[in-house]
Amino acid sequence: MLSISGEDIHYSTPNKNEYVILSTLGITLTNEFISFKVKVNSDVHFALISGTTEDDQLYEIVIGGWNNTKSVIRTAKQGTPVYSIKGTFLHDGIFKEFWISWNDDTINVGHGLEAASGSIFLEWTNPNGLRPIRNVGFYTAYDSTAGEWIFFKQDVTAAITTQTEMTTYLESKITTDHTSQPPTIVPSCLCPCSTMGKRSNLQSQNLTKEEVVVLLADKIEAIKKELSIEKKSSSKYIRKITSAPDDRKSSKSIGFVAVVVLCVPLALIVMSDILNLYLYLMRR
Repeated sequence: MLSISGEDIHYSTPNKNEYVILSTLGITLTNEFISFKVKVNSDVHFALISGTTEDDQLYEIVIGGWNNTKSVIRTAKQGTPVYSIKGTFLHDGIFKEFWISWNDDTINVGHGLEAASGSIFLEWTNPNGLRPIRNVGFYTAYDSTAGEWIFFKQDVTAAITTQTEMTTYLESKITTDHTSQPPTIVPSCLCPCSTMGKRSNLQSQNLTKEEVVVLLADKIEAIKKELSIEKKSSSKYIRKITSAPDDRKSSKSIGFVAVVVLCVPLALIVMSDILNLYLYLMRR
């Protein structure tokens, strides 16, 4: 069932293993991004399709499958997962927000309505590149409750911070016969700590070791300077040229005993020699 409310499109999916193609609802998707809300207890299926029907080649995303215990990415309908993660992602009676993006070789799925590196929970990169994506489809099935969907008909601008701290904007539009709203710019990371966002983004870039070294060269050099030690200021060097005083009572006692132990035998030897000399002189 399709209904239009303001700038949103509401759609209900029965428990049926058959994709509803988004273009048949009058929605045209551009720039490799879509966000939506869905309310169902399990088994949200979303397809990135190379043609116009589910019989064409597609990539399948399952959110909250297997009784809401696991989410996966597959390269065909009901195919073998190429990426999976365990967890609870859906709630019967509560709308959950998700976004999906793709480019030449990577599919990302995250929480919320705005693309941010820190919200990604599904990510898969094909080293050979992705097939062209021309349409999307969705359904709920496998003993799930009827699914309630909300798609948005405004321009969506999502920002993801790159490793160089520049901002790349994905100007994604979902258009219909109705007037769309102006683009909105959203923060690249929902987390207040930009360091965590950059770390997550680096992990999602699928960079080689050499590329990571180049990107982090300045940080590595700064760490080297912080860890470098001036030889003449080291405690080892100072101990070589100075003798630190020790005013502890135990140290003084040990020193006194050492002096007695060394001096008393020497004094006895000297006194013995003097006595022998005196006796020798007296006999003469």
